Amino acid sequence: MLKNKSAHAAIIIANLVFGANYVFSRMLVVDYISPMATTVARVLFAVLMFWAIALFGTYQKVEKRDLLKLFICGQLGISLNIFLFLKGISYTSPMDSSVIMTLTPLLVLLISAVVLKESITRNKILGIILGGTGAVLLITSSGVLGTFGPYQWLGNILSFGSALAYSLYLVIVKPLMEKYSPLTVVRWIFTFAAITVIPIGGMDFLQTDWSAFDAQGIGLLAYMLIGATFITYLCIAYGLRKLRSTTVGIYNYSQPVIASLLTVLLGMDRLSPQFLLCAALVFSGVYLVVKGKKQNLPQQGNIAR
Repeated sequence: MLKNKSAHAAIIIANLVFGANYVFSRMLVVDYISPMATTVARVLFAVLMFWAIALFGTYQKVEKRDLLKLFICGQLGISLNIFLFLKGISYTSPMDSSVIMTLTPLLVLLISAVVLKESITRNKILGIILGGTGAVLLITSSGVLGTFGPYQWLGNILSFGSALAYSLYLVIVKPLMEKYSPLTVVRWIFTFAAITVIPIGGMDFLQTDWSAFDAQGIGLLAYMLIGATFITYLCIAYGLRKLRSTTVGIYNYSQPVIASLLTVLLGMDRLSPQFLLCAALVFSGVYLVVKGKKQNLPQQGNIAR
């Protein structure tokens, strides 16, 4: 139980950081640095940090047959996920992006049912419905959803691509997390991501006007590198070692709530009865998936097993 609690705590920490990252990412890529250059910076920083940590710990050898899986995870969970998210949020609003990301648990559930043969239970479906309803109501109540700009549709499509890539990553990387330590997995997936990201975006990174970074820009970049990259991926890796992919994915519903709480703390908005109701729906959905009884649905084709 203690190990499971620590795994849930790790996923909560990751989603706290990701929840605020919607706002901070848009500020960073719009005012200071391009999405591609930011992707390169995040990958480089993570590779250096994870390999530096490995020097002071026990090195775990990876079997050759798993290297291809790690390469695929690096492209899905790092290269595509990070770049599509940053590029998408540069065109669309943080609120639009966050509502699209609430599709992640559903995508993970469906992919897990096909790839990992996980059963779809009544509690999982009810939890997804409750959590998704709360997240959608929370975001649409802001009046942002639907006010499309000239390229907002493109940003939303890119955000969906990010959600799909991340969902595939959560499912494919799960068996690797059970076989190797979290540090070993994240070290290799970032290394393989660097192999493709640096040649593509290296010039964009070098051409960045670093002198234009003021205190706010430096703070945003530090948050992105340390918080939204190093800490979050390590926490998610640890959580996936102990929890199901669907359980990890359901916590994404908390991100719109966290983003809204941040606006309240910054004095940009205030709590309302509608917000409290939406938050209750979100966390009720998380509770049902994490703590609910696992009652399988009757078999219907490939949906329930």
